Amino acid sequence: SHLGAAPSATAPRIRACAGAHRARRFAMLAARRVGFACGGGLRCFAQGGQPALVLVDGSQNLELVRAQLSLRLAANSKQGVDVLIASRQGVAIAFRAVAQLRRNAGGVPPSFRLAKAFGEELSAAGLAPSGHGARLVGEEDPEEDGAGGRHGFRLSLLPAAGAAVGTTAAADSPIAKVLRVAGGSAKFVPLAKAVATEVARLPDGFVSAVETTLRGKSKNVWTRTYKLAQAVAQAHQWQVAPANDRLVTRRFRCVLEERQSEDEVLDALVDGGSQADKDADAGSGDFRVLRIILIPEDPLPSARTAR
Repeated sequence: SHLGAAPSATAPRIRACAGAHRARRFAMLAARRVGFACGGGLRCFAQGGQPALVLVDGSQNLELVRAQLSLRLAANSKQGVDVLIASRQGVAIAFRAVAQLRRNAGGVPPSFRLAKAFGEELSAAGLAPSGHGARLVGEEDPEEDGAGGRHGFRLSLLPAAGAAVGTTAAADSPIAKVLRVAGGSAKFVPLAKAVATEVARLPDGFVSAVETTLRGKSKNVWTRTYKLAQAVAQAHQWQVAPANDRLVTRRFRCVLEERQSEDEVLDALVDGGSQADKDADAGSGDFRVLRIILIPEDPLPSARTAR
């Protein structure tokens, strides 16, 4: 009878293999949960000199995204880090996480470029299925994706060798003008044109900025932050891919910061919520804004053509 037989010598190896398989599966599921990927796989580090890729879809909390971006940025300082973002909530979380990043003990903020990412790119990375992307209700995007109108953003944190040069000085440069994102259903294209115009006109040594308040209902904060991203990404696209050769372009990079504000004009742009909600916010003293500093990468153009 086999009932009293000694255990097979291969049993421990079978159990060990099964345990290793479960461990690998758990690691893969954990990697999916935190949203890491390089290329189309689940590797957390850049390969072949390419930037590491971090996915943010709004399901992760701010602390997790900030911690993982900090790790990737430290591990890939020579390659940089690309953050692929989907959904309005994802944009707000990613922007706030980037605003709180620092490259070293000196407190140098990372600089980045912001571009649009369309449905095929998002799907290839494993982000939200078709129809789950976020775009402003009633908004007509001049570059709308044909596959359901779904698009997000690629925020490219630049390698330390290029990003650190002048970033601290530029972030402390005099700000020529601050543009502000209003609430409501206003389209983002006029703001994008204003961003492009301000960057083109900046005197050498100056920067510009565009910001929105973090006060108000969450869904309204997400909408304003998404509009901010749309405007900056569209302005970036106009600089790197102008509609015709007559347009003078001026490339720019960005730095994000979250700061305290007492600007009554900006406070008046808060939309949504009852007056009681706004009064409660005002009493809290926690009036913060999310600001993108626009840093020209080219000298002031000798001639400009209006868009």
